[in-house]
Amino acid sequence: MGTTEPILAPEQVWRAYDEAEQRLTANVSERKLDLAGLRAGDRVLDLATGRGEPAVRAARRVGPTGKVVGVDLSASMLEFARERAQREGVANLDLQVMNAESLDGVGAFDAVLARWCLMYFDGPVAALSAARRALMPGGVLVAAVWAEPERVPYYSLPRRILERYVALPPVDMEAPGTFHYADPARLRSDFAAAGLVIDHIEELETAVMEARTGAELVAWTRAFGMTRLLNDLPDEVQRAWEADMGREDKKHKRGTSAVTPPAYTPALAPTSPARVGLGLDPRRFSRRLHGTAPGPARLPAFTPVNPPLRSPVYAAPSPTGGPAAFWRPWRMRVQQGGGGHGGVVLAVGDEPR
Repeated sequence: MGTTEPILAPEQVWRAYDEAEQRLTANVSERKLDLAGLRAGDRVLDLATGRGEPAVRAARRVGPTGKVVGVDLSASMLEFARERAQREGVANLDLQVMNAESLDGVGAFDAVLARWCLMYFDGPVAALSAARRALMPGGVLVAAVWAEPERVPYYSLPRRILERYVALPPVDMEAPGTFHYADPARLRSDFAAAGLVIDHIEELETAVMEARTGAELVAWTRAFGMTRLLNDLPDEVQRAWEADMGREDKKHKRGTSAVTPPAYTPALAPTSPARVGLGLDPRRFSRRLHGTAPGPARLPAFTPVNPPLRSPVYAAPSPTGGPAAFWRPWRMRVQQGGGGHGGVVLAVGDEPR
């Protein structure tokens, strides 16, 4: 048997990586808020808010006359979010320990946000149904989910390298997990089962991590799931995997100068679209049809926070004062889906189902 490393609790992982992930995936969070059409005074519900992303951003968008409620089963993660809100001077965020699959007594909202959480629920249709009941007429639900494993290198690359040494079970796309909604057909089906219709889908890219060294790359992948696979494997397998991951790091830094960061390679930086859908309740009309909010026909233009793939996105100050090269190897497909009420469908010229 090999070395067994401790599996970090979620709050331990996020205390190490929250700042970087917030910054790198800002395009996903900000686009979700754009699609929700948030404005001053709105009430917003963030499902499985965890460390408060994007709840804190939403609270700033709606301002002091608005309110955001973030719900999560983990009191320790909510405390993490509470600390962030206090640091950033956000006072209109209410954090509650609550099951997103029931949302008992949570209130009524203009928008519901679900960022990378629906696929982990034991009862995602129950959560979507509860969210629909919590939406006011004209409200909208916007959710983000991951695409297929082969298009999500943060997940697939370290496992593909480990498969050089051991056999790994295939990804169970049916079970709750990262890729449960990789198939848009399942997303549409579950939205429909909850009384919602996906009206709009779009794709975007995001980076999820950055590393200066192979050791940082290994530490990140271990923190985000690989330790569970590596524990109890023979030490020589674990060390071989770490060495191979380090070689990936060096491969992507080859040719780096102090001025020009390394280019991405197709293997680790595929173009990575995300899908955004607006799911609609055909029994209700939307305030967006009556001039009080922009409808999907006037959805805000998509301008990614992260620059295009070949741009110098990872030059940063080094301790010596000169630029340091960062490797952000994993820009990947993210899918976003959103749901609202029937008027939004009409606003884009669709027929209510």
